[in-house]
Parts: sequence; C-alpha cells; structure tokens
Amino acid sequence: MARLDPALQPRFARMRGEAQALSRAAMAQDYDEARFRVHCIRVLAADGGCMGIWRAALELSRYLGPLGTSPNAGYRGAFAYLANRLATGRP
Repeated sequence: MARLDPALQPRFARMRGEAQALSRAAMAQDYDEARFRVHCIRVLAADGGCMGIWRAALELSRYLGPLGTSPNAGYRGAFAYLANRLATGRP
C-alpha cells in the first residue's frame, strides 16, 4: 500500500471524521444527516483532488437518494466502499 501524501493527511482526517458522523447518523436512521455528511465528504474530496473518494461519495449519495426518503438497497455496500477508501488512504 502506498503511503498517504503528508499534504493530504489533514484532509483525510476531516473526511474520516465526517464518515464517522455519517455512520452514526445512518445507524440512527437519520438519513438526511447522513446525506449532509456525505456531501461534506464530497466537498472535501473535490477540493483536495481526491477524485476516487469523491466518486465513492457520489455513489453513496445516489444510494441515499433525495431528502426525506429512505435509502435505496445497496447503500450499505456503497458506504463500506467509501469507508475502505478512507481507511486505506486511497485518494
């Protein structure tokens, strides 16, 4: 596994914090909060040039669907993929 660029470490720490908040929201079935958190991850990823993370977060957003709705089947897998990318430091 390649080491994470030191310049990206603070950004990854923020994205990981957002992912933890996203996980708590999803476990509480607060899907609108989860949508907000995944949006924050997308912004952080795009601003840092972490396009793989951005794409994974976009896919999760699609599974979560619009505000006020229940997520589509498969959102757990999309979240797991995003979490894996963040955990392994793959931008």
